[in-house]
Formats: sequence, C-alpha cells, structure tokens
Amino acid sequence: MRKLLPLKLLMLVLHPSSAYEVDLALEHLKHTQANDLIVFDRNYPSYIFLASLTKLNRQFVGRCSKSSQGRNNVF
Repeated sequence: MRKLLPLKLLMLVLHPSSAYEVDLALEHLKHTQANDLIVFDRNYPSYIFLASLTKLNRQFVGRCSKSSQGRNNVF
C-alpha cells in the first residue's frame, strides 16, 4: 500500500480585490519544493504561470476553461 504524505497549506495572505491572482500565486511558488504537487483552479493557467511551474520543474494539475484548451496544449 502506498503511503500518503500529509497535505499542507502553504499560507494564507489577504490582498486587495484588485490584486492579480496569478502574481500572488507566483509569490507562493517561492515556497514550494520539487516534490510538491501544485493544484490550481481555472483562473490561473496563464502562460507566465505555467511557464514558471515548468521552469521550476514542479508537478501541477489544474482546470482550464474550455476556451483556453487550445492555447495550453503546449504544456
């Protein structure tokens, strides 16, 4: 049987509603490690975010809106 590692929450930070969520997510990436799995919702799969995850060699899974599927197939 495979041992499951404990789930951990990185941090909770409050910002004004005008803050761009992807910029905030990029700040969170500084606190991740190579064996972490990054899970995100459909508002995050911008090119810069996906490229950053790839450059950092992070594993990730996320939802994409139907309209963005063609653009994100490169990853």
